[in-house]
Amino acid sequence: MPEVKIRGVEKKAFYSTAGDNRLVLGRRGFASLTAGRFSVKDNRLSYILPNGSRIPFDGEWSLDEKHNLVFFLRDDGDASGRIVLRGKIISARAGVLAFEASGVNESGMVEWQVFELYGHWDADTSNRLAFTLRKGGSPGRLVLRASWEVGSNQEIVYTYTRETLKRTGLREKITVTFSGYWQIYSRNRIVYSLCRSSGEGFAFKVCLQTPSLYPADGKIKYRLGAGVSQGRDISLYGQWKFGRRFNLAFEMRYGPGSKERIYFDAGFKNKRGDSLAFRLKTLEGKFSGISLLCSRASMAADNTVRMFAEFVLKNDEKAVNAGVEFEF
Repeated sequence: MPEVKIRGVEKKAFYSTAGDNRLVLGRRGFASLTAGRFSVKDNRLSYILPNGSRIPFDGEWSLDEKHNLVFFLRDDGDASGRIVLRGKIISARAGVLAFEASGVNESGMVEWQVFELYGHWDADTSNRLAFTLRKGGSPGRLVLRASWEVGSNQEIVYTYTRETLKRTGLREKITVTFSGYWQIYSRNRIVYSLCRSSGEGFAFKVCLQTPSLYPADGKIKYRLGAGVSQGRDISLYGQWKFGRRFNLAFEMRYGPGSKERIYFDAGFKNKRGDSLAFRLKTLEGKFSGISLLCSRASMAADNTVRMFAEFVLKNDEKAVNAGVEFEF
């Protein structure tokens, strides 16, 4: 990398960026704009000069409080500084975060570039969405600090605002949608798995708010755990689908023509007045925290509910030992 002369002393290059995302070489009072454009390939940042040569950078990625991409250069290298790419997150999918930033081309015209970073999505200990860059390129972990919510199609929607023009007060609302589907792993853990991925997604710490449900209830409600989302409730909407054996499913719709099922194993729990309570386990064998109540009226009105309850009572050892009869 080039050396910069500051007050007669040769020092390693110090890089930063101007408001239009052009590279700045040198410190304040001794700095100059460098023509060219940024490039990101395999998570590695470089700056391409008009003559086609390239300045590579060694450092680590981050995301600042304004959701700009930040690249911290390693101080142990032959350059130092902080490069800020001002722009916005435009999309997210399994393994990819796409970021759009403005730049100035060789003709002096403003143009937009899209940079894609590769890694995997997960949730941090505060239930915030986060993206860890994969090994092999420049490392980093980008944490989305604003709040997310469950959208109308039960997808995760992340929203934040950014200033479009400095000192004007004009702001733009940015919405990033994550396509996926929900799974219940235990009473305190639910997972949103991203589409077209092998196990990538967000595992959230939660507290179940609806431990007892009837077959007609179409909502499972949770409260998110500690962190920026503390005290906020989310709800999963669907329909209970009964099989003729121990298993049953909570079917959720994710938009027109799109639906997925959360499957459970059922076991007899106890009798409550004119209702039977069934304890629901996940397919991994963990208690979901949910008890499904089948009343006399619901079994009389829906034959599938009746057949489900009858099968569990006849085959669950606890119910058999307790002498619970189907006709109660």
